[in-house]
Amino acid sequence: MNKKILALALAIVFIATAFTACKQEYEMMKIGGKEYPVYRDDEGELVINDRNEAAVLVTDENNEIITYENGEDQTRWVPLVNDYVNDDFVQGKNFKLSIPDGWEGTGFGKVTKKNTDNKCYIEFKQLRKLKTGETIEGLLKVQDENDMLVGEALKDEAKMQEIIKQNPLQAEAVKVLIGSTYTLDKKTASITKDSIRCDVRVHKIVNSSGTVVQYIENYYFVSKDTVYQLNYVCLEGKGYDESFNFAQYISDGFTFRVA
Repeated sequence: MNKKILALALAIVFIATAFTACKQEYEMMKIGGKEYPVYRDDEGELVINDRNEAAVLVTDENNEIITYENGEDQTRWVPLVNDYVNDDFVQGKNFKLSIPDGWEGTGFGKVTKKNTDNKCYIEFKQLRKLKTGETIEGLLKVQDENDMLVGEALKDEAKMQEIIKQNPLQAEAVKVLIGSTYTLDKKTASITKDSIRCDVRVHKIVNSSGTVVQYIENYYFVSKDTVYQLNYVCLEGKGYDESFNFAQYISDGFTFRVA
């Protein structure tokens, strides 16, 4: 091979590698078992529409991003099979939950405190649509009455022993509750920048030694006749931290989109 041909070959190789090196880098995300280039808005947020579809970038056969005539990146919608989870937040069709230090996102609208056997968690749930004539106040009245019956049962050892007989698999969990005191705190609150009105229920069970063995905060709200719920749960008292301010967490770390 003469020097001119060799120089030409080297130039071609250089150009090819240069183009390869200049290929645009972008974040990839796995959706339904397949990876897609992620599109984010100006604030760095993943874009999800009201059909639970994520916006992804459109690329050509060389994996280069295709743009419109004005230079804007082209995107398309891909259905999300489950919630989107990363180190900072869990995001679904109509919600977003931030992940505090010491916690982790587990999907399905849930953020779990580490090293608690999944018994301490924060979750967002869609409960059900209200039937004609139903109100959230009416539903909660029935729920409150049932909860107070449970509280009374905790004081009655004979009733608790009967519950143990009927539920042998939960015997150990029920035994630690015998003689405990149950309190129910009812209040209202406004959450998020949209001032969503919530009915709040705080459940606390303290055993005879003064140890919290169950702690739950429920925030209920209604949007378009559908009841939603935000919960902070410490089953068996696992992960309970009196200094953890769930109301403040919601204010800073929860976003709701109208479905």
